[in-house]
Amino acid sequence: MSEFDFIDRYFTQRFSGLNRKNDRVQLGIGDDAAILSWRNSNQLVVSSDLLSSGKHFFTDARPYDVGFKSLAVNLSDMAAMGAQPLAFTLSVALSESPCLSWWDGFSQGLFTIASQFNCPLIGGDTTACEHSVGPIISITIFGELPNNTSGLLRSGVKPSDDLWVSGLPGKARLGLLFEACRRGLLNRFLPVSEHAVFTHFESILPETLRQECVLALHQPQPHVTLGIELRALAHSAIDLSDGLSGDLRHMLQQSQCGAVVEQHLIDALWCNWYFGCVDFLPWLRQIFLVGGDDYTLCFSADPKWRESLLALSSRLTIPLNRIGVAQQSRLFELSDSQRREPIQLHSFDHFLS
Repeated sequence: MSEFDFIDRYFTQRFSGLNRKNDRVQLGIGDDAAILSWRNSNQLVVSSDLLSSGKHFFTDARPYDVGFKSLAVNLSDMAAMGAQPLAFTLSVALSESPCLSWWDGFSQGLFTIASQFNCPLIGGDTTACEHSVGPIISITIFGELPNNTSGLLRSGVKPSDDLWVSGLPGKARLGLLFEACRRGLLNRFLPVSEHAVFTHFESILPETLRQECVLALHQPQPHVTLGIELRALAHSAIDLSDGLSGDLRHMLQQSQCGAVVEQHLIDALWCNWYFGCVDFLPWLRQIFLVGGDDYTLCFSADPKWRESLLALSSRLTIPLNRIGVAQQSRLFELSDSQRREPIQLHSFDHFLS
């Protein structure tokens, strides 16, 4: 038996029980393609993501975290569409075969989050590649939407809509900085001019909150149930993978409108999380806008749904907070009590970072 046959068999054994629990899986791993039962009344939603070692996770990251995050980022795409996840395929390219303990940890992390959302692995591939310092992981996920809904498209923002975020965008970025500092790689992710601010902030942040940020980086929790509920309340949504400033800009451009983000609303989010960060608000504001890797949601909704959204937040125990308002003007601005300034910050660039 070849090495890659062994890997296929390994994942087949790991996921066989979950496949049996999902009645949509008629045929899973082991043939040339998977077969999912389908209902004519529903729509299929498909998304793919590619993660590479050294770019999306540290080369020495725990394999459990790599497996968990690899599927989490795809589930977040389903959340942003308001879709119910169905199943996924996995492909891995390797320059050399990791030891069995790596595969065990990776599959455990992958299985943990797959089980959480009843989203079985139904196939995929493994291959060898040259010039890679670690695994390259590609996942394609399948989900469904009721036939009478278009899902939460990026193009649905309406002028005067409230703009909301779930969770606290920026926590994963702080987790990245904490992990980079521990590895002696802080210069790669933070300008030297900001090192003193970061070091001071890390010194005053309670250890429990520091670990919360690290967990947000390694094991993001996609807001799938929230996305499904938002189909009845929101006009549009996007998942925050490359930073709020850039991702919200994508949504506004496709909706042909602009937005005003309120500085005091951002500051309140940080202070509610940890009041001791009040002296660091200008720096944390930037972390909030450009952080990336959060895999929470940014969405727009009519102001009439404010109370309903706060009730939903309480019911799902997911923080939902307004951060601003959409406007007819195409300007994208940050506002304080005295003035508005254009937001110049953009998305994470995979080829420059």
